[in-house]
Amino acid sequence: MTSDEREKAVAVCDECATICTAWIAPGADAVSISPNTGCDCEESSLRVLDAQTVFGSEELRPASG
Repeated sequence: MTSDEREKAVAVCDECATICTAWIAPGADAVSISPNTGCDCEESSLRVLDAQTVFGSEELRPASG
C-alpha cells in the first residue's frame, strides 16, 4: 500500500471497542497506524468510524445547547 492509495481514519476494534487511528485503502482492511495506540487483541477487527456510523446519517448534527 503506497501513501497515495491510503487515507487516515478513526476506527474502532469490534472485539475490545478500542478507538484508534488507522490507514484505510480501497478494498483493504483498516490497519492501525501505530502498534502503541491500537488494541491488544490477537485478531483485531477494525471498523472505520464515519459520520454515518456515529450519527446515523451523512450530515453532522448540530450541537445542542
